[in-house]
Amino acid sequence: MADTALAFAPGPVRVVVIVLALLTSVGAVGGGWMLMSVGLGDQDVTSTRLGQLGFTSWVPGGLFLIAGVAVPMAVAAVLLWAGHPWGPLVALLAGLAQVAWIVVQVTLIGFGSWLQPLFLLVGAAVALGAMLLIRST
Repeated sequence: MADTALAFAPGPVRVVVIVLALLTSVGAVGGGWMLMSVGLGDQDVTSTRLGQLGFTSWVPGGLFLIAGVAVPMAVAAVLLWAGHPWGPLVALLAGLAQVAWIVVQVTLIGFGSWLQPLFLLVGAAVALGAMLLIRST
């Protein structure tokens, strides 16, 4: 495997995945806090598909964002930084969770921001980077 580009990937890919995971984690904490404090401005939760599911507040969405995206991304970054053998697998799962979050979000509340496709791509990049790290071991 030494003759392939993959043999050179672990160092730079690991750094990129760590940085993306950390930035995503911080952004998800900020987004979760925003949802729990002011919601989505003038968009009432009951006017979305979430209202049809019985939600009357943005608070559960904020908590789910922190628990489902921020925490896994932070754990992935720490494990990768520490060189833990589970780091790449946790990063893969965190990246896939991010992608799933965006897909569900757009399905339930609609497309409302350029951040949605951006973070879909970031989640996919974390997952892809993690797959490269898994493959290189």
